Amino acid sequence: MRVIDLTHTIKEDMPVYPGTETPTLTPVSVYEKDGFRESLLRMTTHTGMYMDPPAHLFPERTTLDEFPASQFIGKALAIDCSSLKEGEEITLAHITRYGEKARKADFLLFYLGWDKRWGSERYFGDYPCLNEEALDFVIRGAYKGIGFDVIGLDPIADAGLPRHKKLFREKDIVNIVTVRRCERSLGSRRKLDRNVCFGYTEIRTYIRRNGLCDCRNSLAMRGSAIISKSCTSGGRCRDSRS
Repeated sequence: MRVIDLTHTIKEDMPVYPGTETPTLTPVSVYEKDGFRESLLRMTTHTGMYMDPPAHLFPERTTLDEFPASQFIGKALAIDCSSLKEGEEITLAHITRYGEKARKADFLLFYLGWDKRWGSERYFGDYPCLNEEALDFVIRGAYKGIGFDVIGLDPIADAGLPRHKKLFREKDIVNIVTVRRCERSLGSRRKLDRNVCFGYTEIRTYIRRNGLCDCRNSLAMRGSAIISKSCTSGGRCRDSRS
């Protein structure tokens, strides 16, 4: 099995959504004094590769920890949209050209080639987004999740978040963004052989007991395999929602 990490390394100077606080890593224990090393990690739940549940926008909708584990396991298909330019849209044709494979997939990962811009201002440009017809197709389908190598489902300039609202108002689904090296998951359109497993809130018992927000999200694929890990909120950590 070939393994590919799809996440971005958590660093203090890493790109984050405009207006979001960057991560900080503070030493709390050091070898010389304590005999071991430990760090305090502070960051928002939208750092690196992260996953949004419906409760990200709607208080009474499903949070990540409320989904059954089966929500995060299934077949994934990478959709090649890398020919699109800034300001263009991901259309239904980009999905349906994969035929029955697109309909049978549990997860659709949209490859836009945007990861190549990571670390530059161009990453925050006018990246392609799903048009209304493509979004409606996703909502009508039985998909567990969709993913992108850009930083949002909606354009940064659109503070109204219409795609987020429509998707999460009508469907129990997860939205994964800032996926790294998504092109490594592209394979033959003839074969849907990528098994994907998303781990989530691995320490949610601790979170609920202490009211803290410290979760882990992992993505793993087989075939032209993908495996990744990054930190994110489980959606509702007592008083916190993502």
